[in-house]
Amino acid sequence: WRGGGSAAEYVVLPFLEARGIRRINRLVVSHGDLDHAGGAEYLRDRLDIDHVIVGEPVSGLKGWSCVRGQRWWAGAVLFEILHPQDPAQSDGNDASCVLRVSAGAHALLLTGDIEVPAERRLLQAAAPIGADVAVVPHHGSLTSSSVPFVIAVSPRVAIVSAAHANRWDFPRPPVVRRWQAVGAEVLNTARD
Repeated sequence: WRGGGSAAEYVVLPFLEARGIRRINRLVVSHGDLDHAGGAEYLRDRLDIDHVIVGEPVSGLKGWSCVRGQRWWAGAVLFEILHPQDPAQSDGNDASCVLRVSAGAHALLLTGDIEVPAERRLLQAAAPIGADVAVVPHHGSLTSSSVPFVIAVSPRVAIVSAAHANRWDFPRPPVVRRWQAVGAEVLNTARD
């Protein structure tokens, strides 16, 4: 947070420590915005991290660039980076790593803060974006969740990562309606 501290310090590390986890195989940081990258250095300084993947350079954190086509397995779970295709041509929100996690017929789509141009590129690349559960891009802002993208994902559950009474009024009502129109139950981290 701008005033100090982070969710990594107060939530993520205590959760991992309570389970005896001292090592992370891969840490994926979607992009450089503070609400996505803040706390990554804190984790790096306290845990053993084998690999870091970043959507764009993050101050104080060295890692591989997030590139479409990267994939790895953890047991029967497949992790696939779907975006960006060329990190040099993406910055800011559209540099966000889009990660699909699947096990058998079930999938989770983590979208970071991608906006409509990145959504369009994913659709044009025929990326496998269908998922049972999706994190709504860019916290439910009007710059994301285009109708074609939402239809292509068509999750049963769409999760909006948003703070209570946030100053941007996320998620925006038209975005929530788009996800609901494809049959998704929309959950908001501020209340659910």
